[in-house]
Amino acid sequence: MTQMKFHLVYLGYHYHRYITIERWTNIILAIVSTGSLAGLFTSSFQKIWAIILVLTQVITAAKPYLPFSTRIKELDKGISSWSIIYNEVEKQWKDVSTGIYDDNKINEIIYDYEKKWNTVDAGVLKGDSLPRIKKYIERADKEKNLYFETVFGGSNE
Repeated sequence: MTQMKFHLVYLGYHYHRYITIERWTNIILAIVSTGSLAGLFTSSFQKIWAIILVLTQVITAAKPYLPFSTRIKELDKGISSWSIIYNEVEKQWKDVSTGIYDDNKINEIIYDYEKKWNTVDAGVLKGDSLPRIKKYIERADKEKNLYFETVFGGSNE
């Protein structure tokens, strides 16, 4: 359960990063293309402004094929699916922690949720991988630990 929570938080940091990159790219492209279009009609540097305008249009056309655009779509889909699975696991945790189930049943439950998790995992970011960012790992670990201390009243170590 703690590994699943860590995974969700860590991927959330990546997702936020790619959303930020996309927003800033859109803002910069809009400003540069509009500015170069205005410069095309009013400046003595029309050739330079024309080149800048063409470059912004090329970047705009290529943007859907850049890794961050693909990762946004994939992570959005994956995080939603993993969150549903994680919520099911957390809901089941009360029964597991109170000893209602024997070890065989607990192993069966773990296997079923790992299978669901891995099915989603197999469909997300196919042919791509996220960079390993140490600061995100550290932040995700702290956030996960705080979550379990707050929600379940203790350390998950």
